[in-house]
Amino acid sequence: MLRVDDAASPCIGVCQMDADDHYCTGCLRTRDEIARWSMLGVAQRQMLNARLAERRAQLDGADRSAGESSWSD
Repeated sequence: MLRVDDAASPCIGVCQMDADDHYCTGCLRTRDEIARWSMLGVAQRQMLNARLAERRAQLDGADRSAGESSWSD
């Protein structure tokens, strides 16, 4: 069953690229992912949101192993 949140925009209003210009520090999307969001269908948005959750988990794990603060703080 489709939940509305599954395809909701991951934007949290913190629109700033990280120091390496890879990801938005708020939603972790790339510039291309942000630009293409409005053109994606529900299934594509769901897949991207799943990738973003994985990306956040990977970055959180890398930050913890490096002794840095978490992206989700």
